[in-house]
Amino acid sequence: MNINITFFINPPFLKLINKGFAPKYKISPIFALNIKYLTMNRIIHISLLISTVSLFLISNTGCVEKQGYYNHGEESIISLICDITWAGKKTTDENGSVWQGTYKFNKNGTYTRTNIEIDKQGNKKEANIYGQWSFGDPSFSTIYFGGEHYWDIDELTKNKFSFYDRSGKFGDPFMNREYIELTPYQENNTTN
Repeated sequence: MNINITFFINPPFLKLINKGFAPKYKISPIFALNIKYLTMNRIIHISLLISTVSLFLISNTGCVEKQGYYNHGEESIISLICDITWAGKKTTDENGSVWQGTYKFNKNGTYTRTNIEIDKQGNKKEANIYGQWSFGDPSFSTIYFGGEHYWDIDELTKNKFSFYDRSGKFGDPFMNREYIELTPYQENNTTN
């Protein structure tokens, strides 16, 4: 893209170009002006790019990474989340199959969501979805899954894991929250 901005130059600025940049490199003042313009244009584009990337990285950093050891309260929260396979409520479809979703969190920041189907004959089918998780705040009261997906923990005991499944950030007019309760998974319990 070559833009000629000769018409917008005031005489004192043109004199500065004639005295400084153009004579030093033995080029015409108009060419010197174009070089200065292109150089400034690149600087502006690079600055905008760096600013945009920096803002993106800062705004999308949702997880809390911690170096070192966890205190007793933090270890307790991690154990309650990771040491139990959590299950949602069972539902029955129109064919009589019973469906249930389970979550198994690992201490390495990964999880497996398993969708379980048990048909009328008692045959079991499973489908796994794998993902990553971390805590979304220093108080360990929010689980962050990436993007804008969070679980805001309401209650966490060895018998109940309740939370608000949230899509979006607080203050976002399109944020959506749904209350969900999970209980420990009981594999042999196939009744609804």
